[in-house]
Amino acid sequence: MLPSTSSVKSADVPQLPAETDPRRTVTWTAVAYAVILAASAVLRICAARGDFWLDEIWSWLIAVSVPRASDIVTSVHHDNNHYLNTLFIHLLGPNRDLLTYRIPSVLAGVGTVAVAVLIGRRNSRLEGVTAGLLTGSSYLLVQYSSEARGYGCLIFFSLLCFYLLDASLKRSRPGTCALFALSAVLGFLSHLQFIFCYTGLVSWSLWRLLSDPDHRRQLVRVNLLCHLVPTAFLAWLYCVDISQMSYGG
Repeated sequence: MLPSTSSVKSADVPQLPAETDPRRTVTWTAVAYAVILAASAVLRICAARGDFWLDEIWSWLIAVSVPRASDIVTSVHHDNNHYLNTLFIHLLGPNRDLLTYRIPSVLAGVGTVAVAVLIGRRNSRLEGVTAGLLTGSSYLLVQYSSEARGYGCLIFFSLLCFYLLDASLKRSRPGTCALFALSAVLGFLSHLQFIFCYTGLVSWSLWRLLSDPDHRRQLVRVNLLCHLVPTAFLAWLYCVDISQMSYGG
């Protein structure tokens, strides 16, 4: 005879492990992201304190010597002229605290960590945290984001373009493509070494176009929306500045 339900002790019933509350996981992950970004910002601000070094002085001299902002692109013709950085110093003027001149690089450095987190968390929250820790504590990235030069913004816009192009190739949204095009233009204005990153991004776009015949029409549209404006801007920049550039050595 089978025992009644009331005679079955609760201890005889196997206990299932308690499920992790997804809301708690999301909360702790968000806290981890916030701590990483805050620590990255503090680290870069501390590194940005102190005197200019040689190339920063050089950039400052170029910026304060041009009479008009437009001359930064059309008249300087020097490889040490990182357009956005030079423009920022020019607009501030010659008599500012040195840390103030480094603000764009510091902000771009923290932005680089944030974009790295976004790229990593596409696969998992753990990967997002790991990407944030690695980029936030990288000695070279801290150095580049604590100088009044164009390298900090270059790295930021390179990672941002990678993130936006990946999203564009997957979903083909005009707004995302437009943001990519704008970021690419700002990448060129940050530092001309952005050409190395952009060449890779164009190659990636073309490879996707050639390897996916089922979505070829959509990918042609994405390529035009993403690359038409940056390519035209680079051609214009070559005509007005790059073709006449001198090298400081």
